[in-house]
Amino acid sequence: MGLNMRACHTDQCIVFIPFAGGSSHAFSVLQGLLSPTVESIGIHYSGRYQGELAASPTTVDQMADEVIERLQKVEAKRLTLFGYSLGALVAYEVAQRREALPCAIEQLVVAACRPPHLFSCHGVQVHAEDDDFLHSVATFGTIPEYLFSHPAARKYLLPNLKNDFRAASTYRHSPRPPLDMPVTAIAGTEDSFAPFHDVQGWRQYSDAAYAEHCLPGQHFFFENNNDRLTGILLDTLAA
Repeated sequence: MGLNMRACHTDQCIVFIPFAGGSSHAFSVLQGLLSPTVESIGIHYSGRYQGELAASPTTVDQMADEVIERLQKVEAKRLTLFGYSLGALVAYEVAQRREALPCAIEQLVVAACRPPHLFSCHGVQVHAEDDDFLHSVATFGTIPEYLFSHPAARKYLLPNLKNDFRAASTYRHSPRPPLDMPVTAIAGTEDSFAPFHDVQGWRQYSDAAYAEHCLPGQHFFFENNNDRLTGILLDTLAA
């Protein structure tokens, strides 16, 4: 597992936890737009890149364990977790285990993801052959089109994508007390995998402040909304 870190001049840090198949570079544009005074970390899991010998995590719990292991080495004192799609579930599980960290998790930002009690991979053929799997995922607009047309990209990215969807499909929510930190939920107006009316269910996961935003686009709405997401994150840090 690795980190992609920018320079920091404060004790605040935003931790970016990617969607299925994503890496530490998934939100590099968004990270670049953040104020240089805000540290940002992009996370990837073991086995994410070719040549790594470590096995990839196969469950959401294992992903959360890896994030916690890396965050134990971060010097920032105040963390904001930003999880996108599958990364939102991982971020939530990390927040639930925040006592394992030497720093404080102050806020949870979740995007493009149903809350844990509503999360489902129904319709995704996680154990099918590659083409059937890709077509089932593509119905939700949750993969880039080039995976169908570029053999090299497919060979490189598909194993991670399948591994992560299999991990997501085994996730089962265990009811726990609401978090004592602010939660911000963000959805895409045309996201069929995580529609806004479901994403609003994150409201019940916090006893503190709750905010929600709906931005134009499908599942990967962040690609065309980096400026607006930057504003949301900076406002969240300032709250």
